[in-house]
Amino acid sequence: MNLILSKNVSYIIGMNVSFFLLSCFIMSIIGYYQGYCLNSLDRKNRLLFSRMRLIRCYPSVEDHWTG
Repeated sequence: MNLILSKNVSYIIGMNVSFFLLSCFIMSIIGYYQGYCLNSLDRKNRLLFSRMRLIRCYPSVEDHWTG
């Protein structure tokens, strides 16, 4: 009886640990992708802003920057 109980307890603990590790892994992946998306969006916005500023300063450069 004790052996079965300890086996069940260890199984439950193992399931909890594996679930915890899996959730940590998934959350880290989601966080990485969110951070990557935010970084790329920030980079695009910065590029767009610098492009607009450049166009505003030098209208002749507009042809080079479009496309």
